[in-house]
Amino acid sequence: MNADLVIPISKSIVSGAKFLTRKKPVRYMPFSFVISLLTALEKREYPLYLLGGKKQILKKAERNIHATFPRLNIVGRFEGRIRRREEPALMEAIRKSSPCLLLVGKGVKGSELWIARNSSRLNSGIRLWCSDLFEVFAEKKRRPSDKVFERGLESVGFCLKNPFRFFRIFPYFRYKFLLLLYKIFRL
Repeated sequence: MNADLVIPISKSIVSGAKFLTRKKPVRYMPFSFVISLLTALEKREYPLYLLGGKKQILKKAERNIHATFPRLNIVGRFEGRIRRREEPALMEAIRKSSPCLLLVGKGVKGSELWIARNSSRLNSGIRLWCSDLFEVFAEKKRRPSDKVFERGLESVGFCLKNPFRFFRIFPYFRYKFLLLLYKIFRL
């Protein structure tokens, strides 16, 4: 993958980076970061494209974004369920609208990897993935509190809603093991 800027939101990624480099990167609360970004884009009246989420949630999120940031130019939106035959037209629509910011949320095939897989087919600009962003903007979900986020406990609520997410502990242990190997052998 290729990115000019990576915005860490995971406490384990921040601690892994600190473990390897002895420098602690800044961890960002995704929703606060997006609000700051939308505020900056609104001041310059830059275009925004919304991709992902269910149809009704996306519509409500768009209305709420427009109500909060009236000078932000929302140039298009498309729900997350993209059929294979619709994909070329969607890519063309995104390219022609030339958004400065492409917000991608849940429902897009490939999830957060969708941006990396389709990067060469898109114009330059900021592309940002955030899974629950549209649900928060549509007031269907609450964002984690700052205290919960600071402690790195935002995923506990997800595990309570879906107990199978507890099995993510195994990739976490693999991640920690790979960090240790990398530190020892400088791979």
